[in-house]
This record gives sequence, C-alpha cells and structure tokens, in this order.
Amino acid sequence: MVIGKTVKQVVCAALIALSLFIEGCHGCPQEFHISGLVTDSNYNPLPGVQVILWNQVMATTISDGTYYFITNAGLAGEQLAFAKNGYSPYEAQPFTTAEAGSVICESTNLRRDAALSPQ
Repeated sequence: MVIGKTVKQVVCAALIALSLFIEGCHGCPQEFHISGLVTDSNYNPLPGVQVILWNQVMATTISDGTYYFITNAGLAGEQLAFAKNGYSPYEAQPFTTAEAGSVICESTNLRRDAALSPQ
C-alpha cells in the first residue's frame, strides 16, 4: 500500500500545482494599450474625434489627432468606431484573435488609424 499512497500524493500535488497555475493566469488579466492617429481626408490631424468601443466613448483625439486608452477586456472580433460632427463615421478593421486573443498576462500594444471624410 505504500505505492498506492505515493501515487495518491503525487496526483494530489499535481492537481494543487495545476490549480495554482490556472489561478495565477486568471489573476493577471491581459492589458491592451490602444492608440492611433485620426486625420481628415486631406491627412490633416483631426482633434475632437470620439473613439468608440462597445458603444462607449473610450477616448477623444487631441490636437495632433492622436488617441490612447487602455482596456483589460477581450478584443478579438471587436472593432473601433470613430465619430465627429460634420464627418462620416468610420469603423476600423476588427481586432483579430492573433492580435488580441491568444496572450495571457501580458500587455499588448494595438494600433488603429482612421481617415474621416466630411459629410
């Protein structure tokens, strides 16, 4: 019975180690740093553009047309929208799983630029 007890101890130790590993990964969510440049159709920086994700304004471009925000939420399949009065809205290419869906417990820098046309 010594062998049976040893196997049971090894299995228990392995299960404890696995649960700690899984808990550790869930304890540190992935962080996405999202930035970009928004211009008008003549490539001039466009301040005051709302950057929208999940129907929520996440950032507004500043005087040089740039924006930046951080989120911990999953982004694979999601896309940014850009809106400003007097301009046609623009939707960026969706984030792919390769960009935003496979890394755990790390920061990821993602970029989406946009050019808005007057209405």
